[in-house]
Amino acid sequence: WLWKGSTDFRLPERVGAGVDIRPILQDRKAAGANLVRMLAMKANNTGWEFNPRRLYYADIVRQTFDILASARMYGEWTVFADTKRWAMGDSEQDDFYGRTQDLVRPYASFIFLELVNETGHPTQQVNPSRFSPPAGIVASHGSGLSDIQPPQPFWDYATYHASRRPYPSPKSFTNWDGYVFREGDPFPLPCPFICEEGLKPEHYGFNPDYARLMGEHARITGGATFHHQAWNEAQLFNEGERRCAIAFYEGLVW
Repeated sequence: WLWKGSTDFRLPERVGAGVDIRPILQDRKAAGANLVRMLAMKANNTGWEFNPRRLYYADIVRQTFDILASARMYGEWTVFADTKRWAMGDSEQDDFYGRTQDLVRPYASFIFLELVNETGHPTQQVNPSRFSPPAGIVASHGSGLSDIQPPQPFWDYATYHASRRPYPSPKSFTNWDGYVFREGDPFPLPCPFICEEGLKPEHYGFNPDYARLMGEHARITGGATFHHQAWNEAQLFNEGERRCAIAFYEGLVW
């Protein structure tokens, strides 16, 4: 099985607002994706938020997972994002992590769990080393900043963010290969290495050949998540994004 993800952080917030996300899922699937990456919480720093303390939060999460199941799509659920905004102390983080596992476990056949998005980011206030891998759920310990190694020890799979050196720097596509990112590590890597963020299509001039190179490099260590800006409005790909997404997923399966 190959990871063919799409950044779609806003989907659960849209479900909570009563919006039908099925056209978004079909759009991603038509381009070649088999998974969407979502945030379990988000501060209002791009025009919207998903509050982990909101009323009926658990119902929104379950409804989101049910919609993914009906669309026959996998999902990745990223537990901690923008934690500084929510001012969660250790005890509340522990409680939220426990409740998240309880929500995900019934859907563990198609929902993966990522502990933290970009530990070390100025918006974060969470220590990944405090947490243990969840029982019965395929999980990642989380990602670091671009070009920074992810938290260790590695869990079932590792997630990382590629170099964002400006186009046409080759490192911003070669780095999608986990062996390039982990230069010097012996073969094989200890687990699948999934690149989840890097340059977006607008950063490389909507050049599908560049997107295809990203996909070709990412396939080597398990797959990757196509990163784009359509996630912020939870909207369909524009034509430039769609061409790049199709090329990216084609590269993954060369």
